Order: sequence, then structure tokens, then C-alpha cells
Amino acid sequence: MQRIIIVGTTSGIGLVIASLYAETLDKQILEIEGELVKRAKANPKMMFKLKSIPGISVMGAITLLSRIGDITRFKTPPPNRAKQFRL
Repeated sequence: MQRIIIVGTTSGIGLVIASLYAETLDKQILEIEGELVKRAKANPKMMFKLKSIPGISVMGAITLLSRIGDITRFKTPPPNRAKQFRL
């Protein structure tokens, strides 16, 4: 389905833009959303931990997960460091 959007007029001539570009963007957004959902489903334990943080929604957890990637690449802080920050 191709939509035509009338953006404005110039000297009585309608400026017409085919929404092929918008359809391409819609497809790309769907692909990205699908990839994010796939990552969330692949890491249910991490999603649960992220969602347990006050103020983090499902979308926030998915966003963090997509930006952090594999969290095991980070070293675990020494036990005394957790006490320093009262964690």
C-alpha cells in the first residue's frame, strides 16, 4: 500500500511526497524491535534483574540489555567494594 502525503503548496503546485521512505522506516523499526525482543527472550534472568531495579520498565530493561550486551564481560567488584557503597 503506497500512501501519498501532501506536504504543502508552492505557487499553486502541490508538493507531493510518496511515502516509500516512510514504509522503509517502518520496516526497519519492525526489524529492530524484533531483534530487541529476541535479545530479551534470550536473557530472561538478566531481564528479571534489570526490571527489579526501581524505575526500570520493560522497555528500559530491553534498552539497557541491548546497550550492555554480555554483562559477564565486566569483572565482579571485590566484596569490600559493595560495603563501601552499601550495596
